[in-house]
Amino acid sequence: MKRKRSKLTKTAVALIMIGALMSIMDVYFHTFLVARFYELASNSTEIIAKYYIRVYIMIAFSFVIFGNFSKKHSKATLRTGIVLNAVVLILIMFLEERVIEYYQVLAIIFGLAQGCYYSPISNLIGINTSNEEGSVIKEYCTASSITVSIVSIVFPVTIGAYLNVASFTKMTGFVLILIAVQIMITFFIKDAKEEPKKYNLKAFIKKVRETREGKAVKNFYKISFCNGIVTSVLDRIVTILILMLYETSFNLGVLSTIFAFSSVIITWSVRRFYKPERMKKAVIVAAIVPSIVVIIFAMNVTRGTFIVYKLVSAVFICILTTLSGYARYESLDKRVFSGFDAEHQSLTEMFLAAGRVSGFCALLMCSRVFVGILALQIFLVVIGAVIVAYSRYVYKTIK
Repeated sequence: MKRKRSKLTKTAVALIMIGALMSIMDVYFHTFLVARFYELASNSTEIIAKYYIRVYIMIAFSFVIFGNFSKKHSKATLRTGIVLNAVVLILIMFLEERVIEYYQVLAIIFGLAQGCYYSPISNLIGINTSNEEGSVIKEYCTASSITVSIVSIVFPVTIGAYLNVASFTKMTGFVLILIAVQIMITFFIKDAKEEPKKYNLKAFIKKVRETREGKAVKNFYKISFCNGIVTSVLDRIVTILILMLYETSFNLGVLSTIFAFSSVIITWSVRRFYKPERMKKAVIVAAIVPSIVVIIFAMNVTRGTFIVYKLVSAVFICILTTLSGYARYESLDKRVFSGFDAEHQSLTEMFLAAGRVSGFCALLMCSRVFVGILALQIFLVVIGAVIVAYSRYVYKTIK
């Protein structure tokens, strides 16, 4: 029997478009800004680790501080986050090579911007993709991931080629245009029809602890912690490794594009062929293969082993992140936790931030004890162990 395709609302489509534009900016904010920091810091990973520790602490902090306002005024909070991203870009534009001197200020503003952006986005996604079968959220996650991946195929190589012939600050003007388009799209987003409950994180935590349905929610927070280490920290390390091995922004863009293409195929395949028994087998493989490959790569860092490692990771970690994306919204039983979407997203971001901060603290320690690429090699082995735990928690969500 052919599966009936769930229809996305106009708001959901608008959120996908905003997310796609944000993914282009992420190429700038993360991939190429990290490359810029690495270059200006004389090939040191220490500044990058310190920068991201501050960014992710501020993201978690802003989810708590602005939680109530974001729950009642999602669009206003979203626009605030978009405007703060513009402030960060303008600072980068005017500071130019002195940007490394102000990385702490930049991290605080960027962290607040990301918090104000993702807090309402996550809440709006939960509200606009909720149904009993969970089919709408799967359609949303698949459509969003494929759109973002397609953007990630086109723009890294484009930006990398442009940065080879133009200045880093000139690229900022293009990203500011994308921010203006994002603000325009927010006018097509509708807030929740009903007046939301008052933001009450304490009451939500109590309910998670006391109810049987809270077990799935707690398991998802373990996924979030592992996800923060495996995806966010790993992406920054991969950027640095590409620069070490391939040296130019153009090569950084080309390789990011190749890896993004594999993500499109995997994301589509997970949704197209989704069956619990298939996914369980895939997750078991995802727990074993990347861990073995990462040890091989850590022992022998060459261009060849890097490509093998990254392609394997792109396939199997993409499976884990796709399934964890489903679990982010499906783990919250709306019959039991009705009206607690914003609180759930806040806790999710806190556990993500905890994982990210822990990962970057570990990277910081490695960079102080070991020199150059050795620090990254040792840290990659740590990530290999975390992937196993990540897979175990994702496995529990499949049903």
